[in-house]
Order: sequence, then C-alpha cells, then structure tokens
Amino acid sequence: MLQQIDIKKILFFGILLFTVTFLYTLARDIKDVLIVTSPDAGAETILALKEVGLFAPKLILFGLFLLFYRKNNLLKIFHVTFLGAITFFFIFHLYVYPHAALFHPSPSSIQAWITSSPADEGWIRAYGIWTYSLYYLLASVLELFTIAFLFWALANQTFTMQSAKLGYPLLLIFPALAMSLAGYVIGKIADDFAITMQAVGWLMMAGLIVYGLLFLYENKSDFYKVFDVNTLPPVTMAPKNKSMILLFIFLIILAYGICQSTLNIVWKSSLQEFSKTTGGFEFFMNVYSQYLAWGVLIIFLATFWVIYKFGWLRAALIPPVMTLLTTILIMVFVLFPEVGQTWANLFHLEGQFFLSSLLTMQNILLAGLGFLFLVTKEMAYIPLPLTTKARGKGVIDFLLGDYKLFGFLLGAFIVTINPTSGAELIQENQTFLLAGVALVSVLWILAVLYLGKMLKEVEKNL
Repeated sequence: MLQQIDIKKILFFGILLFTVTFLYTLARDIKDVLIVTSPDAGAETILALKEVGLFAPKLILFGLFLLFYRKNNLLKIFHVTFLGAITFFFIFHLYVYPHAALFHPSPSSIQAWITSSPADEGWIRAYGIWTYSLYYLLASVLELFTIAFLFWALANQTFTMQSAKLGYPLLLIFPALAMSLAGYVIGKIADDFAITMQAVGWLMMAGLIVYGLLFLYENKSDFYKVFDVNTLPPVTMAPKNKSMILLFIFLIILAYGICQSTLNIVWKSSLQEFSKTTGGFEFFMNVYSQYLAWGVLIIFLATFWVIYKFGWLRAALIPPVMTLLTTILIMVFVLFPEVGQTWANLFHLEGQFFLSSLLTMQNILLAGLGFLFLVTKEMAYIPLPLTTKARGKGVIDFLLGDYKLFGFLLGAFIVTINPTSGAELIQENQTFLLAGVALVSVLWILAVLYLGKMLKEVEKNL
C-alpha cells in the first residue's frame, strides 16, 4: 500500500506535470499557426525550421545539461529550464507579438535577400521572422527536454521502485487531463488569432503563478526534503553493471521505436487502398475514431493493475510480446491471402479491408501499451546511482527520445529508393517489414528479460 509520503509525491508531481503539459500544449498548438499566418513566411519556412528543430536545439539543451549537471542540482536545472521557457512565451505573447515589426527586418530587405539568394528562401524567411522562429523551435523541444527528460529524471530521483508501481501510472492521468483542457481552451478562443495570442500569454502568466505557489507551499513542508539527495540511501554498483543496465534500456527504447514506426508506416500505406472508395474509407476511419479512444483508455486503466500485481518484469514483457504475436498473426494473413479472405467473409469484408482492420486494431493496442512501455522504461532507471541515471537518461533521451524519428528516417529511405511510389513499395514489401518487426520484437523480449534479471539483483543489494 502507498504511504502518506507517496501520496504527497503523486499529487505534487501530478500537479507539476499537469501545469507543464498544459502550458506546453498551448505553445505547441500555437507554433505552426504562428508561422503559417505570418505574411513574411510560408511552408518553406516550416520546412527550414524542422531541419533545425530535429537536432540543433536538442543538441544545445542536452549538451548544456551534461555540462552543468551535478547530483544535487537537478531541481535547479528544472526550475531554470521551465521558468525560462514559460517566461519567454509570456513576454512573446503579450509584448513581442503585438510589436513584431520592431524586432524583424523590413519586408523589402527580406525580399531583396531572397532575390539575391533564392535557394535559401526558407532560411531567409525564417530569419525575417526570427522571434517567431525562436518560439517555434523552443515549443518544438520543450516536450522532449522538459517533460520527457527533466520531469521524469526528477521523478526517478525521488520515487522508489515500490512506490513507482502505482505512482507512475497515476501520474499519466494528469497530462491527459492537461492536453484535453488545453484543446478545449484553444477551441474557445480560436476565433481571432490576435486575441488568442493575448489570452494564451495570460494563461502562461497564470501557469507561472501556479508553479511558484506549488513550490512555495512544498518548500515550507517536510515533503520538500525528498529533493535533498543527501537524504537518499547510497547506491553502490559496479561500473560494468551500470553500463549494462543503460545499454539494455537503450536497446529496449530502440526496439520500441523501430517497431512502432515500421508498423505505423505499414498501417498508413494499407489505408491508401481505400482512397479510391470514399464510402469504405469513411466507414473505416469512423470505426477507427470510435474505438481508438476507448481502446487506449481500457489498456491505460489496466496498466495500474498489471504493474502493481505482476511487477516490473512481467509488465515490461507485455508490449514486446503483444507486438510479436499480433505481427505474426498479420503475417499469416499476408502470406496466405486465402486464409485472410476466409476470415474476411465471416465479417462480410474484402480481404484488403480486413487486413487494414487488423493493422488498425494492432495500432490501437500498441497505442494503449505505449503507456505501459513509458512507465516500465522510466522505472528501469530508478535503481541506478543518481549521477548515472540522470546523465545516462540524458544521453539516451537525446539519441532516442523522439520515437517519430525512426518513422521519418524509414520514410526518407523509402522515398530515396522510389520517390514516385513509396506507398506501393511499402505494400510490395509488407512481409519483409513485418518480419523485421517480429525479429526486433524477439530481441526486445530478450533485452527485457536480461534487464529484469539485472534489476532484480540490484534491488536485492539495496
């Protein structure tokens, strides 16, 4: 059962995660509209910014973290990063955006530069609205660095494996609520973009106040002592064991990213078969929209029970095992179309539609299991020594934190091979791609088993 201090941890970190996620979601929803609605920008500006946004700001932030991190200043780094970003957003919304002409080069200067160097039009336009570009880049990396990395690094430092079994799944409720509320708020104030920008600016200010009051209250209570690393029990571990645990966490995240991205590309390519049949496509997407939220919700709720009842190892095995089993099932229908058609006839469906339905159900299942993967992945860092888990997580999140990168690289590779018929190429190589997912899933299972064995030995010595 959870102790009183564990309940306080969950509430504190939950409110903190809600606040950070709510403000990030507002910035994320604004950033694309901000660039597109600018008269001095266009689609090429977003493409230029994405080239930078995928790597450069992330490299700077993670590099600065590794340079300045010490075992007793993780909370200070979180404060500086979050408060700095939200303060910038607040100032931007209420002062910079209404007076953007004071900060940006004149439109005539931008056009003259484009005329002299048309190949660099995207970069020139991005510089021409450099405050907007800075907003876009900061909003793009805030989720990865502040939430996915710094927040969970701070949680991993204060939670134990036992309290995290129930505490971590509960924490995931708060960002879901925050994103829903942010979407509702944006929808209510989206009629006039200037008014939206001003309203979001005041919401950023409100978020800063909530954040300050949260830490002010906790600083005056005994709970704040959980952030004092001197009160944590010392953890001694051989350097080889630390490296091996981090290596297997790396491999697990790598396997998850490869499987998720590959299956997503295969699924989306199968949907193009229905683009010629409007009725069939509308029916398909209607079914998908109806069941995605319910499927994810049911699996998410089951996450609480699975981790608390069965522990880390069995819970961590569920995502790769389910990925393997569903992929093998789909491969059977791909390799033996007559079997798939027989099953499709039972539901009065065409064979290809039935296959796409299976891929969709797999997509829903794996989307729900993503919560379980996130929780077990973060729990794997907890037994490590303070510096090792913070720096190790920093390096791993820098390299693999954006799971969408795998899909981007795979898609770019396919387009390089055949720019005119990438979807057809995926369809032709479905079996190969699914076999690759099955193989990676097996390696994923082996990595989880070995990591579970190492974590069990570490817990015995604590």
